[in-house]
Amino acid sequence: MYASPAVTTDALLQLEPLPGGMTRASTARGSVEYGFVRPSVVVGRYTGTPEEPLYGPVTQAMALQLGHERALHVFADLENIEGYEPALRERWVAWFRAHRSAIASCHILFRSRLVAIGIGIIGVAIGGRVHTYGSRDEFEEALKRAGR
Repeated sequence: MYASPAVTTDALLQLEPLPGGMTRASTARGSVEYGFVRPSVVVGRYTGTPEEPLYGPVTQAMALQLGHERALHVFADLENIEGYEPALRERWVAWFRAHRSAIASCHILFRSRLVAIGIGIIGVAIGGRVHTYGSRDEFEEALKRAGR
């Protein structure tokens, strides 16, 4: 059966283009819809239980954009996750440490105490430029203002 070249699938990860320049990456347990809302502003909206394979597509897109932008404002909507795979957190922390000077700010919407632990580690990795939100309205307002 012929598969559309716009959809990438392997045993662990599926990639699907979405309207508005966004992409959905998904595994059996979780997904992320990610993309750039402005040249220096990336947003990822995670659901389910994000797993390590979701790391690659998002960070590859960010690395490509850093070829055109001096620094990025990173927005992570983690409000609807049920947990996360520890390997994913470890990969993100390592990425943030390696790209510390290229992160203008990191904004995270969450409700889970488990996520709060990971946020603390990321905050240390990028020198405290992490802004946390318990309110979707505040998160979305910061997203609208970022990169302007």
